[in-house]
Amino acid sequence: MGAAVVACVLALLAAACTDGAGTGGASTPDEPTGRSAASSGPPPPPPGPDAVVVALAGDIATSGDQDAATARLAERLDPDLVLTLGDNAYPDGTRGDFARRYTPTWGRLLTRTRPSPGNHDYHDQAGDPPYYFTYFAAQLPPDNGGQYYAFDAGTWRLYSLNCEIDCSASSAQVAWLRDDLRTKGAGRHKLAYLHRPRYSCGTHGSSDKPKALWRALLAARADVVASGHDHNYQRFPRMDADGHRRADGIVSFVAGTGGGGLYRISGREREQGCALAQHTDSEAHGVLVLTLGTGSFSWRYATTSGRTPDSGTAATLDAGG
Repeated sequence: MGAAVVACVLALLAAACTDGAGTGGASTPDEPTGRSAASSGPPPPPPGPDAVVVALAGDIATSGDQDAATARLAERLDPDLVLTLGDNAYPDGTRGDFARRYTPTWGRLLTRTRPSPGNHDYHDQAGDPPYYFTYFAAQLPPDNGGQYYAFDAGTWRLYSLNCEIDCSASSAQVAWLRDDLRTKGAGRHKLAYLHRPRYSCGTHGSSDKPKALWRALLAARADVVASGHDHNYQRFPRMDADGHRRADGIVSFVAGTGGGGLYRISGREREQGCALAQHTDSEAHGVLVLTLGTGSFSWRYATTSGRTPDSGTAATLDAGG
């Protein structure tokens, strides 16, 4: 075998050895900067100094100590906003659950929190309406009873959505979302967050409930959807609402890592969309940090163990601003 051939073989082997995940996670290497595998040219620029930094996590306050650890981490990260991804106070979202578990931990970030509810926040024990709406009264706008809402952050429009109530195609929520995307969302990048994930490889798996919300967001060229429910971290490439990759689709994250006991990611290889997952981590609690700029956004999963197993930057679908 000639020297040139040997050199080529060695180079290919070295490249193959770099594929895969770091400690505690699994990752695919085809989109290191969040661009589609078919894209070419230089990577997108990082978000600029006017970018808004948001910290996200769901499945938060429990009787353990991980919620305190993630709260301390979120405080050190010092984001502009905190977005909760539902199941804020275990086990039942009651006044006592919030007082004993949420207030001493993530309650320290209350003034910059924009929450979304989860199924545990709607348990019967939480009351009617659930105590969630009393606890977060100062953070929730009066429109739609605070069950779902939107607000501006820099050049982005952010949507707190809710599939613990009707979120079907004929629902008032989807009609409101379409209208807001068309009017107040025009000319802005768009991010949505809610409890139930359209795609997940965890214990609960992918949910069909958010499909109609996703379709409205896709039609408006939204860039990001973040969810909780499964207690682990996952990242998916740009996808449509039916389990397929799509160049103008949505990048989605699962970050149910705020304090509840972690769920393993296994046995769901055939779950819709799971074959496309680009990073999964179920070994450490943590906070998803998104930096939302004009023309690009970046992400990093910061864990309480000090690892940052996943990070990257992606161009937005539209120029925005």
